[in-house]
Amino acid sequence: MKHVTHAATIAALLVTLSANAGITLSDMYMSNSDGVVYRVDGATLQATEVFQFNNFTNWPIQIAYLGDGVIAGNRSHRIDTYDL
Repeated sequence: MKHVTHAATIAALLVTLSANAGITLSDMYMSNSDGVVYRVDGATLQATEVFQFNNFTNWPIQIAYLGDGVIAGNRSHRIDTYDL
């Protein structure tokens, strides 16, 4: 929950900055320390769980959205792709 709280704080700051600049946020993907990946709607900042890493034992993990419902995840110096 701590990671989600920090993410919400960062997202709120970005919304404030982007509103002043006249730009909008795009959707983003975030993961928490339990290996759950969330899609965050850039307009509403609502988070929806979209993926759960199985046998999750290697934290931290870095994720990148590649498009077409695919993410790349880096766990223990190994990069794999996953379908959302």
